[in-house]
Amino acid sequence: MQTESVVLLHRLLRAHPILVFDAQALPNYPAINPDDTWALACEALTDDAEYLPRLLDLNDVSQEHAIQLLEALDGDSTNLAFPPLLLGNIQAGADLGRWALTQVTKAPDGSRHWLRWHDVRVWAHLLWIARPEQLAALVRPAHSVGWYWLGQWHQTTIPTTSSPTTRVGWCHEQWQAIQAIGVINRVFSQTGTPALADLPKIARQIVAADTEAHGMTMWDMPSRVAFATHQLKWGPGFWQAAPFRSIMTAVATSDATYAEAVSSQDDAFWPAVSEALASTV
Repeated sequence: MQTESVVLLHRLLRAHPILVFDAQALPNYPAINPDDTWALACEALTDDAEYLPRLLDLNDVSQEHAIQLLEALDGDSTNLAFPPLLLGNIQAGADLGRWALTQVTKAPDGSRHWLRWHDVRVWAHLLWIARPEQLAALVRPAHSVGWYWLGQWHQTTIPTTSSPTTRVGWCHEQWQAIQAIGVINRVFSQTGTPALADLPKIARQIVAADTEAHGMTMWDMPSRVAFATHQLKWGPGFWQAAPFRSIMTAVATSDATYAEAVSSQDDAFWPAVSEALASTV
């Protein structure tokens, strides 16, 4: 980790003493005693207890324990596949137990869903999807969040809103983007994670591709990821090129999924695709 990032981490931890871990990531931090953590839980989420985020307040542990944790976070960035969020500037008298309810969010159709905002792979996208008041509704006991991306720590200040306790609904376009976060991250795992400045633009392109895939009845995750990856590489309308005709026919007739049809092509397929698409540029 670069020196300036380490310095920022030290400063962040002083101002952000509450760490939110994905429960599944705790084994990555042997310095943490799980008994020192507590679940951000509520009655509505008891069935998902093993997946709920775990919180650790550095003010509740010994200085030695806090130093061990700092060393773990200062370690090789490749070990931070699931880094915690750092929560700071907690408002006085905040009821952290009621805060668990923010994980249950309402879709535009009225259905209720569990939003894993505490996972940095979701948080990074909420920063371009959500409006300021929506972010405030999610993390409002905290007025500032520290988070890790591509070897660097960042800090986001949550703006004050006129009605911080009001739940803010998602519009249809926002909900489409939220539902596509899994596809976005899987595409990134294949194409490479973009720099923070480029993330919103590329993510929106993937969301547009995923929306188009849904319109062509591509519902399974492998097909959604493959289609979005190909559209990111070749642009909208790539599937109209001659080599894709048999694939799209198979998808339209439900003879195969897009992922199955693509994976069954022979070695001559991809050179033919490159040639066909190059001629349309």
